[in-house]
Amino acid sequence: MEAAGGPTEELCDAANPRGGTWNRDGVILFSPNSSSGLYRVSAAGGVAAPLTALDPARRESSHRWPYFLPDGLHFLFYARSGQREKAGIYVGSLDSKETRRLLYAPSNAAYAPPGYLLFDRDGTLMAQAFDLKKLRITGEPFPVAGDVGYDGGTFRTDFAVSDNGVLAYRTSASFNTQPTWFDRKGKPLGFVGQPGGYFNLSLSVDERKLAVSRLASRTGTRDLWLYDLSRGTSSRFTFDPSTEVAPCWSPDGSRIAFSSDRDGPFNLYQKLATGSAHDELLVSTGASKYPNHWSSDGRYIVYESIDPKTNLDLWVLPLFGDRKPILYLRTGSDEWQGQLSPDGRWMAYRSNESGRSEVYVQAFPISAGKWQISTTGGVLPRWRGDGKEIFYLALDRKVMAVTVKADSTFEAGVPAELFPTQATHQLDVRNPYAVTADGQRFLVNTRVEEAGSSPMAVVINWHAELKK
Repeated sequence: MEAAGGPTEELCDAANPRGGTWNRDGVILFSPNSSSGLYRVSAAGGVAAPLTALDPARRESSHRWPYFLPDGLHFLFYARSGQREKAGIYVGSLDSKETRRLLYAPSNAAYAPPGYLLFDRDGTLMAQAFDLKKLRITGEPFPVAGDVGYDGGTFRTDFAVSDNGVLAYRTSASFNTQPTWFDRKGKPLGFVGQPGGYFNLSLSVDERKLAVSRLASRTGTRDLWLYDLSRGTSSRFTFDPSTEVAPCWSPDGSRIAFSSDRDGPFNLYQKLATGSAHDELLVSTGASKYPNHWSSDGRYIVYESIDPKTNLDLWVLPLFGDRKPILYLRTGSDEWQGQLSPDGRWMAYRSNESGRSEVYVQAFPISAGKWQISTTGGVLPRWRGDGKEIFYLALDRKVMAVTVKADSTFEAGVPAELFPTQATHQLDVRNPYAVTADGQRFLVNTRVEEAGSSPMAVVINWHAELKK
């Protein structure tokens, strides 16, 4: 859209973008989703074309946060990898497929005149001299600002710098969450753990334990942790230096499925809930994938997979026979966040086929017939334990409930609002809440307000001190 305001113009599809950059020749680079290389598209719009490809040898799982250098030909970007020595800031070119690593950083970088790269290191914004002709860093890095905000969900440090010496950044005080219990009217009932960086809440079927993905450090990696809700204790569950997300309990509570990017794309693994065995690889492909639900009979794991052409698709992994994954639903839209009904006959899921995210139900295995559950937008469906109610989050983060009849035929009632939440973070994140089987209590990953504020800091002529 015009900087002065006006209507927006659609350029191309981008299912779940992770940054973009625009040069003076009208070329836009962007990351279309959280597990692909970079794409390019004309500022006039059109079909986006791939520019960079994930390198299996470097175990890359994502290229994101591109940033054009002044020549408009070369660009910086952040490459995620399960191996720290291969992750970090890379430089690429519009006229070459080759990319080269410049340095390690857990997030995005930017170039600032008269010749510096700015990047995050353990919460401090650093600068290091950069030779634009040789495309190499020189000298030693030095601190520019401390306590800079960082989003561990998207691997982005919150700063921006302009050509005329203005630096802006957000301080880090704002990001803290805590799993919080609520009743159906939204009354707080208690907390789990201490405030911190929590993601992906998964409640065991017996409701005695909670699995979460927790931000390990500002390296951007996450590990799985288990919380014993009756004893109030916690223990680390995964120990690989890569990132583990999206825990999913087996119905008997003996195993936990999850995703890890230790080999590049996020693949599916499982591990005994006691933590006494090694991680077992379940599904490995070139596309990132995340478990959504373990069926009540223990026979299937529902998972979503990201396809460069069809975006998010729903798959089912049988845990019997040859264990060959089965494609459940693939269209030109996104289908994800699949949840099987307790009797295993119906699949609730999220799709944006209408132009916005809504919750739908179809039969399992798939057959004719489809029912829209949400009416004004919805994400993250959950079944009540008896299959007579579906919960979801509205787009304004309110918990909604819909009475359903799921026997030989399917019928859905009118959505009813239960209570508003501060569920974090973006609505596209997996599992920011969990529901008890009786549908009476909700565990919500809730933002914790800090005692201090989290202001934006603006520094004029930030590099003036370098001349002294």
